[in-house]
Amino acid sequence: MTVLRATLERSVEEAMTATTSASSERGYTLAERGPSTLVFKKGMRVFSWGSSLTVRFEAASATQTRLTITTSEVLAITDWGRGKRAAVRLLDAVGAEIPVMPSFYCRTCRGIFWSHSASCAEQDRRGSSG
Repeated sequence: MTVLRATLERSVEEAMTATTSASSERGYTLAERGPSTLVFKKGMRVFSWGSSLTVRFEAASATQTRLTITTSEVLAITDWGRGKRAAVRLLDAVGAEIPVMPSFYCRTCRGIFWSHSASCAEQDRRGSSG
């Protein structure tokens, strides 16, 4: 399970619409909709029994929304980073600003790396270490 928080320069309604569209483009279907929460699910795949993204929306102002994404896997002890990658990619797709980026996330190649061997100019510019 992963929890990521971000800020989006859109109203709550616009943020919910953009998030629904972006998640659909990534193979997720809208499973539940509440006044400030959307739950997206992806069915069974070769390496997963299914996964879900729960996105909570909170108005920071009339034109700014705080998003909290919680990921989960069905029948899995760990998701091996799939949840974090899915959440970061969704936030990136809607243009959200993530205050603290996950280790070695590169917006240029849209990848998350878990070791120092990742060779990416963006990582070098940020001076990431870990």
